[in-house]
Amino acid sequence: MNETTPRLNRPVAERLASALALNLAKASAFLATVSLDEPRHGNGRAAAWFVAALGANILTAGAYFAVSAPVAKFFEVFGFFPSPFWPGAGIALFAVLVGGWTVAPGIFIGSAAANGVLFAAPLEPVLLTSVTNTLGPIVGGLLLRRSFPPRYPVFLLGDVGRFMLYGVLVHASVTALGGTLAQTLFSDTTDTPFRLFAAWLLSDAAGTLLVGAPAILWWIDRRVIERQHWREVLMVSVLTLSVGGSRLLLPEGYELPVGVPVLVAMCCTWLVARFYPRDATTLFALVVILVLAANIIKPAGILLFTPSNVSWFLGIAAVVGMLNVLLVGAIMEERAVATRRISQDLVTGLPNRASFLGIAARELGRAQTYNRPLSLITFDIDGFRSVNARHGSMVGDAVLNAIAGHARAWLRPLDVLARIGDDEFAILMVETDQKSSAALAEQLRVTIATTPIEINGAVVEVTVSIGVTAGRSGDTIESVLDRANASRHIAQQAGRNRVAAA
Repeated sequence: MNETTPRLNRPVAERLASALALNLAKASAFLATVSLDEPRHGNGRAAAWFVAALGANILTAGAYFAVSAPVAKFFEVFGFFPSPFWPGAGIALFAVLVGGWTVAPGIFIGSAAANGVLFAAPLEPVLLTSVTNTLGPIVGGLLLRRSFPPRYPVFLLGDVGRFMLYGVLVHASVTALGGTLAQTLFSDTTDTPFRLFAAWLLSDAAGTLLVGAPAILWWIDRRVIERQHWREVLMVSVLTLSVGGSRLLLPEGYELPVGVPVLVAMCCTWLVARFYPRDATTLFALVVILVLAANIIKPAGILLFTPSNVSWFLGIAAVVGMLNVLLVGAIMEERAVATRRISQDLVTGLPNRASFLGIAARELGRAQTYNRPLSLITFDIDGFRSVNARHGSMVGDAVLNAIAGHARAWLRPLDVLARIGDDEFAILMVETDQKSSAALAEQLRVTIATTPIEINGAVVEVTVSIGVTAGRSGDTIESVLDRANASRHIAQQAGRNRVAAA
């Protein structure tokens, strides 16, 4: 957790931090390819696991030490305890979520180095705080890993609650207990144990939220912002960071207006509402770090608050601000999930019947207006009920997903594939005449018929019957769909595993 005494060893600390900053990223690429949770059998796999675990611990210890160096500078400038947030707490929790218990040595070494080198603390408090600094994220992180459902990158309200309970409160309580004991037993502090515990808890909670939350969200959320939205993201980010760093532009003796935090909150809320919680949490963390850096470079009161209470103010502001961003992001994610459930098939993720009919109606209207070709393909799986009866619904769902995958492989990005019934699919092909659609349907039929589906040791062979038609003048989407279904029924009556067009 936090430092045990405010004594600094700056020359050594700055050299070590600079060297670590240049080398921390080198092990990342290899670590991403190996699971650290359990060692694998076999000499080769065991060796790879050992190397990955060693690299993860080195990376964790180095990152922990490097992010602690700015806290030492903060103490040198302001000279009071504790820091508004302890970034090592966020590094430790993120390491546990990625690497599990394997990174415990790295957390301990990083914490011991930070307290012993940066703050020149005696051995006893260094060992005590480093033990609890390791135990806290291990307990909280492992509880968090067990409680998270496998639905990334979605981060819903329940996930935020579990993160705050296990990742922040349990984690920070354990580390705060060790810090309070160390400060009480090995220093001449006049603060009460309760005040020490509260200050340490707030510092670790803020560090976990400001560093751990963005890192975790970037790790689990690999979604890419569309190219056309980058200008908006850049504009909001530059505005927010400019406001956060404006303290550097003010003459000595001038303070920032009280409304500045409101403007920062508005910008972060804009990002999280328009894009992803990952981006907004990162921006908020950068603003808080920038405010601290600005006041280290130009020491003064922060936002009209004097140094005697700035630590508590910034810690509480960081926790409340980041929690607000996470909650708004979770609400937006819940709304997006609800929208997807209305318009998507839950098994395959394809548009459902209602969604498909809406899209197809619009495309049919466009094709009729501009006299452009449009085709519709419908198909179902021959004997799908017997597959479910013989192998169970789990295998049936896997077969549906496999068929959807085969269809996607033959389609263009502008074509629309949907699941419109139990085992029925539809494909809307714009700018495509009936002859071309029938040729594609035949390729799809051959692919499915000649590709056995292997699921949990079971091999399932299926075929499809396909109907094809084209849009005509005066058609509605219902009439086009009826004609395609009639063609499909002809294919079924002719013996199945066929393509029929009308």
